[in-house]
Amino acid sequence: MLLAGAAGIMLSVRINRILLAEESPVLCARLRHTLAQMAPHADIHVSASVEQTRRELLEWRPVLAVINFTLEGGGVASLLNDIRLFPVAPFVLGVTSNGSRADTVLAMRCGFSYVIDKPFDLGTFEQAVLQTVSSPMSLASSINRIVSPLLYSDDDELDLKKLTAEIETLIFKMAIAITGSKKGLGRLLGISRQLVQYHLKKL
Repeated sequence: MLLAGAAGIMLSVRINRILLAEESPVLCARLRHTLAQMAPHADIHVSASVEQTRRELLEWRPVLAVINFTLEGGGVASLLNDIRLFPVAPFVLGVTSNGSRADTVLAMRCGFSYVIDKPFDLGTFEQAVLQTVSSPMSLASSINRIVSPLLYSDDDELDLKKLTAEIETLIFKMAIAITGSKKGLGRLLGISRQLVQYHLKKL
C-alpha cells in the first residue's frame, strides 16, 4: 500500500517523457501524482495493458519508464521477449508484487535499471525512481548488450539497426551523466550519432 507523504525529490529537466505502465487505476493515479511532483516539467503517459505499453515504448520513446510486471493482457515476460523494446527507454524501473526471480534477472539483463517490490511507501518509490535514473547498472547492461554480439557474432548475424539503437541509447545515458545543459546534450548526441552511423557502415 502506498502511504502519503513523499520526500520531495526533483528529477532533472532532461527526464521529460515518462511512461507509467500500471493496471491498477488507484495505484496508477498515486504513482502518477508522485511522478508529476518529481518532474513537473515532464509529459507523463499512462498505460494499463501490455499492448499499449509496447506501443508507447516503440512510438513515443520515453526517457523514463515505470513498468509493473503484471499488466492487462499478460506479464512482463511478454514485453521482455520483444527484443525491439529494450533499451528503447534509457531508464526503466520495474514494479513487482509476486514476480519470479527469473523475471527480475531477465528484466535487468534486458535493460531495466532497477526493480522495486510491492508494497512500498511513496518515499521508497521516489528513492527507487532516483536510483533508476542514476544507476550504473543501466550503463553496464547497455555496454554488455553492445559488446557481446560484436565479440561473439559473425558479421552476417549482426542486427545493425538494433545495434545502432543500443549504442545511441548508451550515448544518451552517458550524455545525461556528463552534460548539464540541453544545448550541450543535443550537440553531443548529434555528433555521436554521426560517428556511430559512420563506423557501423564499416562493419
